[in-house]
Amino acid sequence: MLLAADGTWAKTQTNLLDAGLRAGVRRFAPAEFGVGGLAAHRVDMFKPSLEVMAELRKAKENNPGFEYAGFHVGLFMNYLGYGAPDAEAATHGMRDNWVFVWDVKNMRASIPLTKEGVVPTMTMTEIGDVGRFVAASCLLPQGSWKEDFSMAGDTLKLDEVVKSIEEVRGAKMEVSYRQYEHVEFEEQKEEVFYPNKFWLQIELLVCRNIAGEGIVSPIVNELCPSVKPSSVEDYLKKFWT
Repeated sequence: MLLAADGTWAKTQTNLLDAGLRAGVRRFAPAEFGVGGLAAHRVDMFKPSLEVMAELRKAKENNPGFEYAGFHVGLFMNYLGYGAPDAEAATHGMRDNWVFVWDVKNMRASIPLTKEGVVPTMTMTEIGDVGRFVAASCLLPQGSWKEDFSMAGDTLKLDEVVKSIEEVRGAKMEVSYRQYEHVEFEEQKEEVFYPNKFWLQIELLVCRNIAGEGIVSPIVNELCPSVKPSSVEDYLKKFWT
């Protein structure tokens, strides 16, 4: 996993790719590990990955036996861990403590709706499970990798997550709903690129309720059945009880 927050993310990735090809590397996984592969053009921070993917397609055409995979996970399930009794373990040490939809500690939820006023669905995967899926993928036979290597811990409606939180914590959440037009207006007028605009763009992406964006397919799950990912309920029981 590589993070370059100074605007050099794409160039750093392509430099690494070029060096790897010269060294005879046969597989390459760009540092994505985010929402679905169809979502990159929707979120400003993810747009550089389009350039990286284009370079990877060229590399595959020009280097027989080379393969690559974009690992997509939806949202890290660990965002549900902020405020947990052992928050360091629950979040795997993440420092981005932005509250997205569910404030488990304070038992509040702010659910964005689709244009039609429906509660959307999204995929979440626990960080440790992401690592296990990637490790298992590296053991797959040569030629098995695909550009979209999505994995899923749990895919469910946002209000179903609320129900799981309430059951595990034994209390009701205070739930409010955000109309799509309101979220869209906030994103358009927001000038703070990160974290504000980034998370509003993620929220809009979830509101679109589209497979390949906020919802990802369990492709790696099917190829690596030995990995048994945590569900949201499993995660909550582990870190909130």
